[in-house]
Amino acid sequence: MQKITNDLYAGLKTLASCCGLLLLSAGALRAQSFAFTVSVKNPASHYLNVELLAKDMAPGIIDFRMPVWTPGYYQFLNFHENVENLAIEDGKGNLLE
Repeated sequence: MQKITNDLYAGLKTLASCCGLLLLSAGALRAQSFAFTVSVKNPASHYLNVELLAKDMAPGIIDFRMPVWTPGYYQFLNFHENVENLAIEDGKGNLLE
């Protein structure tokens, strides 16, 4: 009976610690939204125009990354080599470098 009580107490203590960490980290989490727009201005060129609109982002540096593989085809493809004319704007339409 004592072992069950000790195990239960240890489990509740772990659960309380996890809940405490979750509550402390909740302030750092923000609702963020992403919207992608894909268009083809010149179908003969075989190029796509991709626009990413990121809203409600935390201030500071934001690191966007492009994966080098696709699910089900686990080979490095280096998609970044095909990106052309990349432009980044802030919320006011000012170009960023």
